[in-house]
Amino acid sequence: MNWKRAKNYTILFLLLLNVFLLLCNLNESKKYHLTSKNIETITTLLEQNKIHVQCEIPRTFGAKKQLSMTPLEYDNVTLQKVFFPGTTDVKQTNEFDKIIFKATEGTLTIENNALLYTSKTTDPSFDYQRESVIAACDSYIAQLAGVLGEMTPNTVTTDDDHYTVTYIGKFGHEKIFNSYALFTITKTGVATIEIKFSHPLEFVGQKSPICSASDALFTFMAEIRKFYDETSDIEIRQLDFGYYNDSDNTSAFNNVPCYHIVAYFDGEPDEFYVNAYNNTMFYTTKQ
Repeated sequence: MNWKRAKNYTILFLLLLNVFLLLCNLNESKKYHLTSKNIETITTLLEQNKIHVQCEIPRTFGAKKQLSMTPLEYDNVTLQKVFFPGTTDVKQTNEFDKIIFKATEGTLTIENNALLYTSKTTDPSFDYQRESVIAACDSYIAQLAGVLGEMTPNTVTTDDDHYTVTYIGKFGHEKIFNSYALFTITKTGVATIEIKFSHPLEFVGQKSPICSASDALFTFMAEIRKFYDETSDIEIRQLDFGYYNDSDNTSAFNNVPCYHIVAYFDGEPDEFYVNAYNNTMFYTTKQ
């Protein structure tokens, strides 16, 4: 046997096999990628129905697992250090389903998976500029990192008399929409901090197909007129993919893949979610 020739044939076979597998993978990936034509088709249809997309549309999609979550166990000592630094006269009240801390600086209420801090202090010298507002919120998030885990900036909006800054949870590269921190900042500093958080554990179950962002937008278009009449203009300013569960479970639960849509009507935002498994929409702020 000519071993040199056999070796060459083997190398050639492996090269051709790798090329074949690469082409197969490329062809498979195209099934789960929206083209520019796909994007143009859905945005044109939405425009015809007075829905204006003013944000990026996620292009890739594919089979996804669910994300296992567990409720957050708050560390009361850490929370007191963050919200009442240097204070020794914090009074704690335990009620049936919540814990309340009160001090001169403010009140912190912990209930199930959520906490709410309301400040009683004002700082007339507070620098009420966008950068300083974000820096103040970032400082709280950094101090709470040991309790909350990874969070990422989400939105910054301003009204006549306050800023609203939000952060959401992350697990790897995936966003977790029902884990969030919401700050209200006035001209005299932090007014309130609302946090709802659950810890992500791992992806579980079998991978299941999900719908594309264009499918989710079509569902949004079909459902949104239950809330707004057909002559109303609607702006979609945010469209993200991530994980969500709208239950208030106090035990372990699973988040499902979802598209998160922030729609504006008359300048006011509402949040909607489309379950990416079954392409059905459910609502949060608009009920």
